[in-house]
Amino acid sequence: ICKHERERYFTEIDEYLVKHLRPAFRFHIGGDIKDDDYFARMVELSRKHSKVDFLVFTKMFHIVNGWIDTNGDLPPNLHVIFSGWIGLKMDNPYNLPTAHPIINGVTSAPDGAKYCTGNCTECYKEERMCWTMGKGESILFAAH
Repeated sequence: ICKHERERYFTEIDEYLVKHLRPAFRFHIGGDIKDDDYFARMVELSRKHSKVDFLVFTKMFHIVNGWIDTNGDLPPNLHVIFSGWIGLKMDNPYNLPTAHPIINGVTSAPDGAKYCTGNCTECYKEERMCWTMGKGESILFAAH
């Protein structure tokens, strides 16, 4: 519904967060940021629910960079992680955290990247990895 009924999509997420009082929400287990309006709504939602930590992985670097260019810093509870892989030019002027798969034993992750266990809930509860990564930090994970 996020493609054809965007208002409904974000309203349902908003209502879910209000009703269930979740401390964390991960966007897009599969999928990505659709366009500028979509990302602006993600930011708006994170501002509205400032006590909720939001996590999103994206290859839509230009959308996030453009938003930051125009608006400044992202809300501190919106954790945006750029997804990279071998051969992909990642435009990351704001040095946002990055995530890199391991494919056939090879990765584009920089030295010092931490290994992801693949359990977002576990990491959130332990206040680590993607939920706490700072500028320039990276994770690597087994391709799935």
